[in-house]
Amino acid sequence: MKEIRKKGLWQACLTLCLAVILFIVAGCAQTTDGGSAPAGKVPQRIAGIGVSTDDVLLRLVGPERMVTISALPPNLPELAARIPNRLDSSAEGLLALQPDLVIVPDWFGEEKVDQLRKVGLLVYLYRTPRNTEEISDFIREMGDLVQNPAGATELVTEFQGKLTAAQENYRAAGVPKKVAVFYSANGVNGGAGSLFDSLCAAACLENGAAQVGLGAYDTMTKEQLVALDPDLIFVPSSAYDKDTYQAPRTEELYGDPALAEMKAVQNHNIYVVDAKTIMSYSQFAADAVSAMNGYAYGGEQR
Repeated sequence: MKEIRKKGLWQACLTLCLAVILFIVAGCAQTTDGGSAPAGKVPQRIAGIGVSTDDVLLRLVGPERMVTISALPPNLPELAARIPNRLDSSAEGLLALQPDLVIVPDWFGEEKVDQLRKVGLLVYLYRTPRNTEEISDFIREMGDLVQNPAGATELVTEFQGKLTAAQENYRAAGVPKKVAVFYSANGVNGGAGSLFDSLCAAACLENGAAQVGLGAYDTMTKEQLVALDPDLIFVPSSAYDKDTYQAPRTEELYGDPALAEMKAVQNHNIYVVDAKTIMSYSQFAADAVSAMNGYAYGGEQR
């Protein structure tokens, strides 16, 4: 009987100790929502959410300081191959990897962010860039966060250098700006205020979707597309093909009788651009700008 009482007392003490430990862990797991890096030592076990997050972090910290990356095709395959884990965005899956910092874009969802924080993970929530200027700011923000501002400055210089080269290529062409549209799985979208709108401006192109009054999340009808009659149509590659996402194929557009009289069809100006660049908000968005500019105005930008 004494043994049973001792055992019960021991279990009660253990439960109390565990509760105290969990309280302390939860208290130490501060949350950060943009603007400033978490105080303390340099993070050594980083988990990023999203391919664009991976793009920047792999350049700034290398694979040695990352515990996982996205399961989607990476833009830096050689560096990515050195990281054994592919993303499990569940709180339990990430907790098992014991990251000391999780970096999350705002599109990830507030509920999921709360779940990560409730299990004691330190989460940094950043605002998704919507244009090329904000991409540069995002890279600098990540540089401050992982305490490598010099690396971020170098990466921003490379990024902006490609944008400058596209501007110079357009000036050398000496022609009026051409009109382009982005034809994704959902049709023509990417209107005013979208990232594609910014990529067009950087590539010295007129965004046809914005011209007809579409917003960032609107979709153009086929009738509007025919009436617009753009000079170029850009289609994302099949890099991210899923059951719920199938990029349109150029042969489908060339074979569509409703589009047959359009300039882009008759002049064979429908181009596939790597989805990992044209759908990216990392430094690789500049590669999409280079490709779009090169297809429109020639030169070596492609």
